[in-house]
Amino acid sequence: MSRNLIFFFLLSCSKIVDIEVYDYLPFKKFQNWIYLDQNNNEFRLSVIKDDSFFVVLNFEGNLEFLQNRGDMVFIKRKIEFSNYDQLVVAYDGYLPYFPYPFVNGFDREYIISGNNFFTKTKISINKEDLNYYLNYYYYEQTPNSKKTIRKIYKFAPDSFIVYAELGPDTLIDGNYIQIKERKILKILRFE
Repeated sequence: MSRNLIFFFLLSCSKIVDIEVYDYLPFKKFQNWIYLDQNNNEFRLSVIKDDSFFVVLNFEGNLEFLQNRGDMVFIKRKIEFSNYDQLVVAYDGYLPYFPYPFVNGFDREYIISGNNFFTKTKISINKEDLNYYLNYYYYEQTPNSKKTIRKIYKFAPDSFIVYAELGPDTLIDGNYIQIKERKILKILRFE
């Protein structure tokens, strides 16, 4: 009898141990991730604000604003800073989001249109082994300008983004054309 009880206990424990729980977005204020691009230039991604309501990421001067609602993460498009502790947020009314914890096979398209304004955001998530890949595409058009942004992120368990492909991005404003070349970033270290 006691032998059966011990066997049952070990069997129960092994099932608990086999459950994989990972934090793919381990945000902490003032945490930094350092990346290398294909030319061995270093890039820093920093968390400059983190609380129960929002996270602000600073990637080489570009700000990303995320709000974790517990089962999804909203992507805010506009932020205005007065300082690091006070934010004034300009909501655009219709926010793209992705599920978190990640859902393999998630594929969503968000379209906003109005007088002389059109945007399309596409987000998809796929899983390979223990890693998740998040694909992000954003297109914006006004009468005088067009903008395209492309990003692919690879998330590894407990370590945030370990690989990213950014671009190529384009901006056409009247006669002005700006093209950002495709950039590949690989994680170098955490701070």
